[in-house]
Amino acid sequence: MTRRLYQFVFIVIFLGVYDLSYSGEYECGLTIDLVENVDGGVEQGGKQLANLDLTYLVNTEEFGWSDKGQFFVYFLGNMGGDPTDIVGDAQGTSNIETNNTAKLYELWYQHQFSDSFAVTMGLHDYNSVFYVLDTAGAFINSSFGIGIEVAQVGPSIFSTTSLGAIAQFNTNHWYLLATLYDGIPGNPNNDDGTHIRFDSEDGVFSGVELGWSDNGKKLGVGSWYHNAIVENPVDNSRMDSNYGVYIIGETPLHQSYSGFFQAGFAQSSKNTVDQYLGLGLTKTGILAAEDTLGIGVATAFLSSDYRNQNRENEKYETAIELTYQVNATKWLTIHPDLQYIVNPGFDPGIDNAFVFTLRLEAIIPN
Repeated sequence: MTRRLYQFVFIVIFLGVYDLSYSGEYECGLTIDLVENVDGGVEQGGKQLANLDLTYLVNTEEFGWSDKGQFFVYFLGNMGGDPTDIVGDAQGTSNIETNNTAKLYELWYQHQFSDSFAVTMGLHDYNSVFYVLDTAGAFINSSFGIGIEVAQVGPSIFSTTSLGAIAQFNTNHWYLLATLYDGIPGNPNNDDGTHIRFDSEDGVFSGVELGWSDNGKKLGVGSWYHNAIVENPVDNSRMDSNYGVYIIGETPLHQSYSGFFQAGFAQSSKNTVDQYLGLGLTKTGILAAEDTLGIGVATAFLSSDYRNQNRENEKYETAIELTYQVNATKWLTIHPDLQYIVNPGFDPGIDNAFVFTLRLEAIIPN
């Protein structure tokens, strides 16, 4: 594992020094989280984790092909501890927490058939286009990226993706997204590296989102359907259908303030969490022109069916996050973050947790 990450870092440095043969958009970013569970949770202590992103986007015109196409390649490396082990929460205080691995994360081709219609095919992250709110990107709790009511199903999101096809329609300020992915990303029996496999029980994960956006304002309504044959977490039976819906929105407010909300619902009889609600407020220009201060609340509700089988559990888990990020240099962002977790893991035996994270984000110059 360590050797693989060293090889990955070598590739990053090599590309950064010698550049790429074709012109395109090359980016390399390193994120480091220093997490300390100060009080409550499973146990007090710290975890350190890192996330390395290497992406390259190139227009197919560079190869003498159509000027309507783009290729995208994304390598991902992760290593370090798991804050969930010491916090005990369900939603995840760090959105880069995953197993130690290095992998080809995304590899896709997009063709722009017209100004309003494009199709993308390949290894792709569902959450890169669905359930996306720019304002929520200031926060590091995983639920602000995508609600736990969807994430719990295991779609094609961080840190394991699957093959899919995405159609995007845009007209004036309206948009429509429709997608179809392999229902079980990667190899459930081996989470190290990249795996593309198809099994008769994988089924598909499909989704649609209809929305409106304009000058920082956005309102979207989406739904998803999953028909993989998997174990029902409520009663341990086998199921082959699952679905949910969500609504998301964001808007600039007075002066330098912005707000957002998320609300998601999943079948109570087939999911551990059947409702999720997220709210947040940010303000820019506190101490510097481009810094951001934010407060957000993310609450996951146990489904009534699950609680009927597990009456000792709490009804909900809430994460309250206070975060601040500032650009220390052109390439380094410092991001201190405080989270208070109420009812971690819905477990009445775990005390509410107070978690501090110092996130460092570096963009390696091209």
